[in-house]
Amino acid sequence: TETGLRIWLESREDAVALAASQVDVRKDCQKLVALYERMASSEAIQKSDEFQRVKDMLAGVSSRYGTGHFVVIGDNGITVASSNPALIGSKTPADRTDAFSFALSGKAIVSRPFLSEYTGQFVGRSNHMIATMFAMAPIRDDNDNVFAVLGLRVDPRGRFSGVLQGARLGDSGEAYLLDRAGTMLSMSRFENDLVRFGLLSEGESSVLGIKVKNPQCDLTVGETSTDGVECDATRLVKGIQAGALNPTARKGIDVNGYQDYRGVMVVGAWSWLPKYGMGLAAEIDHEEAYAGMTFIRWVLAGAIGLVVLSLAVVSFGSVLVSRLRRRVERSRQLGQYTLEKKIGSGGMGQVYLARHALLKRPTALKVMESVHTSKDDRLRFEREVQLTSQLSHPNTISIYDYGHTPDGVFYYVMEYLEGLDLQSLVSRFGPCPPGRVVRILDQICASLEEAHEHGLVHRDIKPANIILCERGGMPDVVKVLDFGLVKELDPGSLALTKNDALSGTPGYLAPEVIRSPKAADARSDLYCVAAIGYFLLVGHPVFDGSTVMDVLDKHLYRQPVRPSADLGSMVPQGLETLLMDCLAKDPADRVQSASEFRLRLKHSGVTWHERLAHAWWAANREMIMQAHVESSATPTDDVKEGMATIQIDNRSWHDDLQSD
Repeated sequence: TETGLRIWLESREDAVALAASQVDVRKDCQKLVALYERMASSEAIQKSDEFQRVKDMLAGVSSRYGTGHFVVIGDNGITVASSNPALIGSKTPADRTDAFSFALSGKAIVSRPFLSEYTGQFVGRSNHMIATMFAMAPIRDDNDNVFAVLGLRVDPRGRFSGVLQGARLGDSGEAYLLDRAGTMLSMSRFENDLVRFGLLSEGESSVLGIKVKNPQCDLTVGETSTDGVECDATRLVKGIQAGALNPTARKGIDVNGYQDYRGVMVVGAWSWLPKYGMGLAAEIDHEEAYAGMTFIRWVLAGAIGLVVLSLAVVSFGSVLVSRLRRRVERSRQLGQYTLEKKIGSGGMGQVYLARHALLKRPTALKVMESVHTSKDDRLRFEREVQLTSQLSHPNTISIYDYGHTPDGVFYYVMEYLEGLDLQSLVSRFGPCPPGRVVRILDQICASLEEAHEHGLVHRDIKPANIILCERGGMPDVVKVLDFGLVKELDPGSLALTKNDALSGTPGYLAPEVIRSPKAADARSDLYCVAAIGYFLLVGHPVFDGSTVMDVLDKHLYRQPVRPSADLGSMVPQGLETLLMDCLAKDPADRVQSASEFRLRLKHSGVTWHERLAHAWWAANREMIMQAHVESSATPTDDVKEGMATIQIDNRSWHDDLQSD
């Protein structure tokens, strides 16, 4: 349950972070903040072109991951723009600042549900207090400073509560969320009963509607609390409150039994989620959990000869309690793997550091939520692992395992790499010497050589998908990742990426692929390899642009500047000529295979001595590991303009290019 909940929360965080990072969204939000500071007028905000553009750009992502509504909050806590005009100019209440402050510090988060007054466009009636929550992410200016927070509204009565429904056991089991004070934050399974008990009014939601307290009587049989008796928090709430104060007590279980908020004896388990300030609870009626025990006593009393059968019933009777225990102890378990922390995310899924239950080997586990993905998405995910598992080259990421859970979480397991992707390498250490560039490109081509021989084209070769690491004492070992967009050259194979869709990373797309995605072949991958070589040499991509269309247009029509001219210094001629040849607009003018690319590298006259590699890793290992820890602690999508993997319907972007 906790695994599914975290995946759901993190998917909303990823979505709002991606939206907040878009260049056009950032610039228009900056103008909206300035406009509000100048005029402080809701009407002026709504009439502005910037507001309409932001509203239009966020419409798709907010409706897919939330309710279709958004807010932009300045760093002073004032809402400067919102799809709900009544919120513009309002100050973030003191009791709701936790999530806002967290987002303002630079990280995405989903807030706890809270009561808010919305106008009719949200709920069909005015001045009505309803439960709401927001996925929030920082908005940064061109200097990477956070100047505002973007929030996408989520309905806690919808998918948020729905995530917990899969954890219901039997006829009485339920999972729900509550805050530290014991207020319920998700929908109760027994909402209709709560109305009958008088704990809720007709039409009122249990989300923020009830306190989880022990009524000290069984409300389900018509009993009523004794007058004057102060209801105390349930055993589970007290456990969660203890977990909020003490990190060592964040999880707990009670199999002996206690009264829940209906006054029914239950057994339960709980876990405190400190980032979100919420507690996760799982309970089931004591009678249902131990239903088999009564039968056991009857069997034992009736006939000693049925000992074997009675032992089986004992096992059956305790199975639900056992499930509750496992729900806490293995709350982040997928198959034989225990998830430890999130280390990355992307269009096809999210990646976690995990360990095999028996081998204890660290692995990278990629998961995809199936609830909100299409059949084609799931087939592509399965196809990624199937195709990657066919490859065995040491420079290609190794796949260990694949599976899916009963509640619809698909995953596969691959080797865990400690190192830097090439994007981070250049960002932290600057351009690479030519000899090192040759060594890296040779290994990338070695991986692609095997893939191409299998009839596979990667289609998303970019710096962020290439990891540089140490393996077995060998420095500067390259690993090629992410075969999620791979294409099979066999025309009879199943094409799961639509033929009329442009897929890949704009900064690393070959011209022929932009014109016709069906034209992708091995030479398209080699164009990307040459673009990576250029990036490693000079420290920036072959083509930059303010928009995706601008980057694509340059790949189509503009000739790249030679690396030596860009740097203002000499680059070995053999290497420079090879890169420029492979950046040719016409695939026929490039080298025709990865093996030919490697041969040209070999004869470029440039080398990177192993002793230099050892020396570099020895000098920078601590910084590399620190960078690795930081990136694992706060994973982000590669969302810079031109650097994120995209998939665009061919007809729409092709029409845009033609109009340009």
